[in-house]
Amino acid sequence: MLVPTALISFFAASGDAFAQTYSFAPGEAKAVTGGAIAQAGDHELHLSGIEAPELDQICKDEAGKRYPCGLRSRDALAALLARGATCTVEPRDRFKRNVVTCYAGTTDINAEMVRRGQALAHRDFDGRRYSADEARAKRSKLGLHAGSFMEPDRWRSGERW
Repeated sequence: MLVPTALISFFAASGDAFAQTYSFAPGEAKAVTGGAIAQAGDHELHLSGIEAPELDQICKDEAGKRYPCGLRSRDALAALLARGATCTVEPRDRFKRNVVTCYAGTTDINAEMVRRGQALAHRDFDGRRYSADEARAKRSKLGLHAGSFMEPDRWRSGERW
């Protein structure tokens, strides 16, 4: 069990409303998947507005060779978190999950995952926020877009290549 010493702070968002933030020191945040971070107490923080491949998901590269894109996506998130991160909690999603937008300095980690082609803009939730980033990754054939992949929701439902 990972027990980060993440500092939990509160700041006034407006009037009497408060937004919760998590500050992770370098090496403290653990990427569970390409779209989720572990926090104290074994809870996960899900990155808002993105959908990453499932951890066991297999994709195909530009030559048609299969590769573990779920693991690659998780590793990309781990690299972005390596120097520390600050995550702002957003309203829970329809699955009652803790949802966050994370930053490494001024870099929006959620957006960066989409920009690198390691995650998709989530179509059912706040995907419009990152749709331009996804379009650029597709045009540049980065990450998942370099080859072919199955939408993560189809993979979760049991479809396979």
